[in-house]
Amino acid sequence: MNQYWKLVYYEFGRLRNLYFTLLAGTLLLQVGGLIWHVQSRVSRIRETMEEQALTAVEYVQKFGYTGFDDYAERSMFFMGPIAFCIAALLLYVFLIWYRDWWGKNMFIYRLMMLPHSRMYLYSAKLSVILLSVLGLVGFQLILLSVQLNVYDWLMPDAFRQSMALNEVIMIHPLLEMLIPTTFLVFVLSYAAGAAGVILVFTAILMERSFRWKGIVAGIVYCITAVTVFLLPIIVYIPNEQYFYPIEVFWMLVGTGLLVTVISVWLSAYLLRNKVSV
Repeated sequence: MNQYWKLVYYEFGRLRNLYFTLLAGTLLLQVGGLIWHVQSRVSRIRETMEEQALTAVEYVQKFGYTGFDDYAERSMFFMGPIAFCIAALLLYVFLIWYRDWWGKNMFIYRLMMLPHSRMYLYSAKLSVILLSVLGLVGFQLILLSVQLNVYDWLMPDAFRQSMALNEVIMIHPLLEMLIPTTFLVFVLSYAAGAAGVILVFTAILMERSFRWKGIVAGIVYCITAVTVFLLPIIVYIPNEQYFYPIEVFWMLVGTGLLVTVISVWLSAYLLRNKVSV
């Protein structure tokens, strides 16, 4: 087990520079964008009040209050960093394996020759991806709380509609997907995400094992696995009268576990017997 934690620490060390750059970029863009948005919004409000000779009360009666959701839903300074972080981590799901094969003296030789199960390496890479995702989500949650306080501080009380953290999450589709409001949905969502990463890992190991044939095999396997996972829904749609939604839900859980277990077993087999270095 000690070897596993060493590998986790090592794999995170390779991601560290990119990871902290993503955190810093998200912080600077979201907070800086918020400050610019609020200052611009206040300037437009004052211009409108001067042009139409309105008091603060009359302005609110005519145009309504402004809230943090106006920034969160419309500004690329808020949505852009989140989307970029998601894209970067999706790319790293592939990079975390392929970078070991780069260069003349491929580092994968040393990793594969370590005196422990090769599944430690697999588990370490998977753990780093999952922990990095959870870390970014946690950071975004903290940063969101900070931004709400900054917004309340910068926007004059007369025009501001204060919002709670859970209200912002519920009205923003991207945030609601990343930060589910119930624990059960959170567990199921991220379990499905972990299963997706495992599926991609299996396809990568197929390609590393069989090269061009492995690419075809990986694509076919992914399509087959997704079809098996969605089979309860495929069966349910034309036969709604025969199944309760809760039954379909548990069937999805079952097919998801089946696909995940098969993917892990196949990855272990490929790592032990087929992956060439």
